[in-house]
Amino acid sequence: MRYFNLQYICLYIFLILILLLIPYSHFIFEFEFNNKKIIINLKIKLLFRLIKFNIQLYPPKKKKKKKKRSSFEDLKILYKESDNIINLIKKIKIIELYSNIYFSNVNPYITVYINALINGIYGIITNICSCEKIYLNIVPKFTENNIKGSVKIHIKFRLYTMFKSIVILVRILKNKSKEGDKNDSYKFNTKHYGDNS
Repeated sequence: MRYFNLQYICLYIFLILILLLIPYSHFIFEFEFNNKKIIINLKIKLLFRLIKFNIQLYPPKKKKKKKKRSSFEDLKILYKESDNIINLIKKIKIIELYSNIYFSNVNPYITVYINALINGIYGIITNICSCEKIYLNIVPKFTENNIKGSVKIHIKFRLYTMFKSIVILVRILKNKSKEGDKNDSYKFNTKHYGDNS
């Protein structure tokens, strides 16, 4: 009986390992912009695309007030985890890269310059990234001052890579909280209550 239960436990462990090692997690970032209006959505597909999430990253639904932090401190914290972050990025595979931009300006020199600049960026992207699907397009217009378009980035990676990223994220947040506590320790309340003379 114990041997029979042990077989089931081993089978469950084997199935869990398969679920962690074999399936890919798919993250699809979608950017849509029209002049100053920007919308960023994230689609997440897990476990053979059976589990799906749709999240609007920007504009946020609830605006929260955040404490201002110096960017130099954030860079120091990220530098400590730079090796781990680079190793994670190497394990990410880009499946699809889509970009379709409409740029229009009354001044033809500006339109031509921006068109050449974006095409140059497209050329660099195609040389760096090896994607299964890639579509990069820009349509110049000379009738009005306007910029609009959409960009989609589809990436995939193994589930265990996602777990590693969660560990790194937790370490970064812990370091940020420690740095915040150090900075707060130098502050003191200078508000006077009544006449102390």
